Amino acid sequence: MSAEIILASGLLATTFAKEVVVVTTTSIYSLIIGIISHEYKNISDTLEEMDIYSQIKIINSFITNIDEKNMKGHDALQLAVNDVYNCVLNIHKELEYINEKCESHKKSWFYYLYKLDCSKELKNLDKHYKVLSKRFDLLMKIFPTSRY
Repeated sequence: MSAEIILASGLLATTFAKEVVVVTTTSIYSLIIGIISHEYKNISDTLEEMDIYSQIKIINSFITNIDEKNMKGHDALQLAVNDVYNCVLNIHKELEYINEKCESHKKSWFYYLYKLDCSKELKNLDKHYKVLSKRFDLLMKIFPTSRY
């Protein structure tokens, strides 16, 4: 396989990642609203403290405004965008799981007898969020060098 094909496939994957980030961030917002609407105070408080959606919106705006010309031939930038994309997907998956647990708990006829425990999922979410912050910082450091 030639280097040009590998580079083109990397650029294509990065372009795909940019598009998926836009769709996924919209879905993350809906999931957060859904989870908060279940009225589990400990979960809602944690999500509000993390302020995930604000950072996701900023990342979404930043990534969608990266010009393809800046990414062409800049492997580090492509890798950084793909790494941020993977973190956003991990956060989305964790939020889906929390939402499913909330919905399942609410549907249970004995939900009022026991407390919903999402501590493991919230811990995972926090871990993914911290990784996302680090990877976005790295992307921000790489990006200025790719503009020239």
